[in-house]
Amino acid sequence: MKAYTCQLRVHDERFSKEDVLIAPELLNLVEGDLIQFSHGPEEQDSKIIVQITAGSIDKQFLSKHPQLNFSASSALADSIELTRRREIVIQKIDEQSAVLDFVEITFRDQYGNLVNLKGSRKA
Repeated sequence: MKAYTCQLRVHDERFSKEDVLIAPELLNLVEGDLIQFSHGPEEQDSKIIVQITAGSIDKQFLSKHPQLNFSASSALADSIELTRRREIVIQKIDEQSAVLDFVEITFRDQYGNLVNLKGSRKA
């Protein structure tokens, strides 16, 4: 599969709540595609697979930031110890070839959601 190399840019939730932002034309991406990124083939422990959402490739948002080719959320980058501004390799992967060794589920706004859940139980 075709790979794209660039510097890792990191954003926080004030910039975007998306896990990744990527210019879709880099790898001909559409919503639902899977991408894998890491610092390189030798960095087996810091590879991550992410499914592209509509927000990840929002052309209107990305047109306001034309210099942005790829950015990962700070929470995502920190969770697998990716180094900011270091070169990373991004590639689109086939869903059939995706193999997961570990799954981590993260809940955003967890306290707000717990309050909503608790409130809905009372109703």
